[in-house]
Amino acid sequence: MATYNLALILGNPLNNAEFLLAKQNPPPKFGIEEYDSFVDSDLWDLPSKKLDLVEGELESGSFVIEGLESTSLRKFDFDSAINKVLEQVGFKANDGGEWRFLKHLEEAEFGPGLPVHTVYISGKLLNRNRNWNLPGLCKWMSIQSCLSWLVDVKPSSDRVGPLVVLGLINDSVHSSEKVNTALDYQEYPPGVIIVPMRSRTAKPFHTTNLVVFAPESVKSKCEDYNFVAHGDALIVDPGCRANFHKELLKVVAPMSKKLVVFVTHHHRDHVDGLSVIQKCNPNATLLAHKNSMRRIGKGDWSLNHISVSGGEDICIGGQRLNIIFAPGHTDGHLALLHVDTHSLIVGDHCVGIRIPNASMGLLQSRKCPLGHYFWWKYDSFENRGFSAINMGRLIFEKIRDMYLEGLRLKIAHLVQEWGWNRAEPLSFSEPSTSLVENRNCCRSILFKLLDYFQSTYKFIELAPHVLIPMHGRVNLWPKHMLCRYLKNRRSRELSILEAIENGAKTLIDIVAKIYSEVDRSLWFPASSNVRLHVEHLAQQNKLPKANTNPMHSLLSLIDRIFNSEVPKDLRGAFYIQMDLGISCR
Repeated sequence: MATYNLALILGNPLNNAEFLLAKQNPPPKFGIEEYDSFVDSDLWDLPSKKLDLVEGELESGSFVIEGLESTSLRKFDFDSAINKVLEQVGFKANDGGEWRFLKHLEEAEFGPGLPVHTVYISGKLLNRNRNWNLPGLCKWMSIQSCLSWLVDVKPSSDRVGPLVVLGLINDSVHSSEKVNTALDYQEYPPGVIIVPMRSRTAKPFHTTNLVVFAPESVKSKCEDYNFVAHGDALIVDPGCRANFHKELLKVVAPMSKKLVVFVTHHHRDHVDGLSVIQKCNPNATLLAHKNSMRRIGKGDWSLNHISVSGGEDICIGGQRLNIIFAPGHTDGHLALLHVDTHSLIVGDHCVGIRIPNASMGLLQSRKCPLGHYFWWKYDSFENRGFSAINMGRLIFEKIRDMYLEGLRLKIAHLVQEWGWNRAEPLSFSEPSTSLVENRNCCRSILFKLLDYFQSTYKFIELAPHVLIPMHGRVNLWPKHMLCRYLKNRRSRELSILEAIENGAKTLIDIVAKIYSEVDRSLWFPASSNVRLHVEHLAQQNKLPKANTNPMHSLLSLIDRIFNSEVPKDLRGAFYIQMDLGISCR
């Protein structure tokens, strides 16, 4: 199953090298001056419309499209879509002709939701003698003029979208370094290859984007910089599952020995493939923040590595990439700016999801049992997960054992053996040999909203042309997306303050008020979200004086559950979310 779009390549009758690009509509404004003041630069792309299925029996359309009859696409209503596209750019149906089916591109497995496939149809304006005055929202462009906008770009300059790149430009720019994989992938901007690979990530996503840079020509401009690492190729976040390691090996094996591996952070869905790369290319160099490096086990990587802290530059085939320290998702989280295309790889700071005006997604898209967060210690799509809950310092083997023994033993272990220190965040040690041997080596993964806000503003100031997340699709409106994240988090804090001012005294009280219209099965994971915001409000001294510490931990909630002071449906949801097999009677 997939949805389909039509992209129209409308040729200039006076210049065969030129085609029509339309100015793309930006997302709607927020209506808040602070956010609306951050405006993305103009984006130009092929005009396009959604393809709908033909209603009723198939009939000959008014547009004769050469080559379409031999495909399985005749079930779609091309007449309606072409008419809408022509109307969009100010033309009539009889203004164009010579329609040809060019290609059908299937989108890679970015998720969530159905993939979006694109059908490319080419045509021309027919009257050569007519003076075609294009509306202000359209312009004629050639492949070369598009390339000049796509490489060696300046921040806030006009941009070219992915439809023209995937449909025309990539075919015209021949490269000997395309990735060797049977998986679908996307190359946008040119030279930035994104391969979604199945990983142990959190729902609603199933893949982690492997980003590959492998320039075929070397530029000299990198010689003026002091680089922390040089290489002929770069891969970012090899985090695929074990059953995809063969595909990862196919990507890495043909690459030069001068390979650089960059890791945005240490979570398993970003480093699970490191061992494959190290075995295939023992000369490769790993770059990561020191806080990430110390959490990556020797079983994953034990050879050449460089700890970075942000501000350093990498030279890959003569192209410069700038490392950016961006804490928030983790305390060692990094981003990477590809200077030539001004594309920003944001790691897990943001995700690419096709939900209009979506929030950070906790209640819209995460239903994975929280027991799995204990086991795999992910912060999840929401950048939070169970790691944010203030439950004391724990060791991986203890968590594994307690996971199997049940919730009551888990609580008893926390209280009796480890104590319950509200001042400490939940910490895990890594499931690697070195850390198992050193049982006192734990990591703090408390998500800090203040860091997240600061990193977000840092990204906005960079004015990237495109955001490349490690989960989901690229985002073409970076400033708008980043402002939406800020707005949603701040809106949640206002709701929390209002709940506290109206009498909420505990974590579950706050959750019950601000999520009153949400399925209670989602209240428990929502509590970690709320707690993070409460901590941030406390840091800013914004909490009412009488509520400076409104039940930061889950201890009170758990006590109320076992004392039957919480409604049965919420108790049942708690047990289900913990995935511990406890029935609610």
